[in-house]
Amino acid sequence: MVNDMNVVLDWQQRGMSARVLGLRPTDNPLLARRPARYGVPLAEWQEKCEAWAFGWSIEDASRH
Repeated sequence: MVNDMNVVLDWQQRGMSARVLGLRPTDNPLLARRPARYGVPLAEWQEKCEAWAFGWSIEDASRH
């Protein structure tokens, strides 16, 4: 699990920026870097992945 809230906020910002650029939820860069393949703990990967998706959703909601 990510202990640093700044990391979570960073991934949320990345998701928001991706939405601004017109990317889709499936364009989450973490989806291409599965934890088992890169040695990242599953909980940490999932938390970052969800933070990116949440940031994307926040930005998407603000545009509707």
